[in-house]
Amino acid sequence: MALKDTLKGLFTKTKEELSELAEKAGPMMEQAKEKAAPMMEKAKEMAEEAMEKAAPMMEKAKDKAGEVFQDVKEKVSDMRAGDSDAKDTVADAATEVKEAAGEVIQEAKTAMAEGVEDIKDAVTDSGDDKPPTVG
Repeated sequence: MALKDTLKGLFTKTKEELSELAEKAGPMMEQAKEKAAPMMEKAKEMAEEAMEKAAPMMEKAKDKAGEVFQDVKEKVSDMRAGDSDAKDTVADAATEVKEAAGEVIQEAKTAMAEGVEDIKDAVTDSGDDKPPTVG
C-alpha cells in the first residue's frame, strides 16, 4: 500500500507543478507573441522587398532565355536543312544560355542573400529585449 500511496502522491505533486507551470507559461506566451508580432511584420516586409528586388532579375532571365531559345530553334532548323556551321552555332548558343543563366542565378542569389541579411538585421534590431524565462 505504501508504494501505491507514494506513487499517487508523486503523480498528484507532478500534476500540481505542471498546472502551475502552465499558468505561468500562458502569460509568457502572450508576451512572446506580442513581442514577436512587430518582428514578424518586419520580416514579412523585408521578404517582400527581397522578392521585389529579385523580380527584375527573374524577368531578365526569362527574356534572355526566350531570346536564346528562339536563336537555338533557328539554328536547329538550319542544321536540319544541312547547314554544317549550324552545329557549332547551336553548341555556342547552348554555352551562352548556360553562362547567362549562371549569371542571372548568381544575381538572384545575391539579392536574396541581401534580403535575408536585411531581415536578420531588422529582427536583431527590434529584438533587443530578452525573451521571458520560465521560473
